[in-house]
Amino acid sequence: MHLVERFTRVDGDTLRYEFTVDDPDDLDAQAWTASMPMTRSTELMFEYACHEGELRARRRARRARGFRKSSNHPVRSSFSSRLT
Repeated sequence: MHLVERFTRVDGDTLRYEFTVDDPDDLDAQAWTASMPMTRSTELMFEYACHEGELRARRRARRARGFRKSSNHPVRSSFSSRLT
């Protein structure tokens, strides 16, 4: 499979993200392309990656925030509790 990604500046506040997927091993499949505009934002941007049920990643993120979702009590790390 072959993936080509392109970022093109449309104007001062907009990028066009375009990608083309091609699979030379599949003789029946044709390459396909999709694109979407990306507009300038003043909000912070965070990378998101799917870990398909990776529970450790969720726990690490929760500990990094320092609080449980359901309350304002600090989360005690199971790792640090084993050290004491």
